[in-house]
Amino acid sequence: MPATDRNRQLLTLGACCFGLFMVMLDNTVVNVALPSIQRELEAEVSGLALVLDAYILVFAGLAVTLIFQAGDANTLSVFGTGNATVEGFTGLSGVIAGSVYTILAFIGFEAAAPLAEEAKDPRRTIRQAVIYSCLAIGVFYVLTTYAATVSFGPDRFAEFPASGEGNPWDALARGAWGAGWVLVFLAIANSAIANANASANAATRTWYALGRIRVLPRPMAHVNPRWRSPDVAVVLQFLVGVVVAVWLGLQYGPLPAFALVGTIVTAVIIAIYMVVNLACLVFYLREGRSEFNPLLHGLVPVLGILAFLPAFLTAVGIQAFDFVSALPYPISLVGPVVGIWYAIGLVYLVVLARTRPERLRETGRVFMEEHAGEAVPS
Repeated sequence: MPATDRNRQLLTLGACCFGLFMVMLDNTVVNVALPSIQRELEAEVSGLALVLDAYILVFAGLAVTLIFQAGDANTLSVFGTGNATVEGFTGLSGVIAGSVYTILAFIGFEAAAPLAEEAKDPRRTIRQAVIYSCLAIGVFYVLTTYAATVSFGPDRFAEFPASGEGNPWDALARGAWGAGWVLVFLAIANSAIANANASANAATRTWYALGRIRVLPRPMAHVNPRWRSPDVAVVLQFLVGVVVAVWLGLQYGPLPAFALVGTIVTAVIIAIYMVVNLACLVFYLREGRSEFNPLLHGLVPVLGILAFLPAFLTAVGIQAFDFVSALPYPISLVGPVVGIWYAIGLVYLVVLARTRPERLRETGRVFMEEHAGEAVPS
C-alpha cells in the first residue's frame, strides 16, 4: 500500500477516533447531569427524548420528498425478496442476514426502562416511552428505507452504502433538497449522539442496579452526591466504549469494527429477547395459570422466538438451515466471542448460586422503585 494512502487512512481513523472520544465525553457529561437537567427543567423522560430525537422530523420530511420525486418508480415489489441478489446472500438468506442489522437498529426502544428511578410517574411515562417508541420507530424505518430504495433504485441498492463517497444519505439529501442537506447532516450527528446517550443510559443504570445488589462490584452503585447519578458506572462505560472502539478500529478499520461490535450486541440481545419470550410462557404456565391467556402468553411468545431464531443463527454463524448464510470475516468471529461471553456468564451464575444465592434472588428488584436513601452515596 502506498505511504500516502496509508497516511490518509491513519488520518481518517484518527479523526473518527477523536470524534468518538468527543461523543463519548458528551455522553458522560449528559449521563452524569441528566437527573439534574430533568429536575431543573421539570421535564419528563419522554420530553427529554423528544428533544434528542428531533432528527426524525428531518428524515421523515426527506423520505416524503424522495417518494414524491420517485414518481412511477414507487412499487410494492421492494417488500419482496426479488431484489436480494448479493452473491452469497440471495433471496430469503439475504433478507435474514440483513435482518441482523435491522434488529440492531431497532434495539433501544426499551432503553427508557432503566431510567425509571429517575423519572416522574415512571409507571406511566416509562411504559408510554417504551411502547410508543417501539411503534414509532418501526413506522419510521419502513418509511425511510422504502424512500431510499425507490429513490436510489432497488436493482442496485447493494451499492447504496458506498454511494456518495460512503455517505449515502448526504447524497440523497443533496439531490432532493440542495443546500438543505445541512439539515440532514445535523440530524445524523444528533442521531449519533442521541443513540450513544440512550445506550449509555441503559448500560450505566443497569450496572448501577446490579452493583446495588452486589451481582457486580459494589462501586458500581456509587451515586454522585451532587448530580445524583451513578458516576462510577458512567466513567467505566466511557472508558470501555472508547478502548473497544479504538482498538477494533485499528485492527479491522472503522466499518468492519462497527459491524463486528454491532453483530455481537445483536446476537446477545436477540438471545435475551428469546429468553424473555420463553420466560413469559413458562411463568404463566407455572405461576400464573389462572391468568394464562393462550394468545398473549402462549402463541405470541412462541412466534416471537421463531421470528428471532433465523437472525440469531445467522449472527452467531450456525448454518442449521439452507436460508442461513455465513457472515464474512471479521464478523464471523461473533460466534466464538458470544460463546465465550455466555460461558463466563454461566460460570458466574453457578458460582453465585452456590456461594451467594441471595444475590440471585435480589435480581428481582433490579428495576423496582426504591427510595433515594437506598442508593449508595459518596
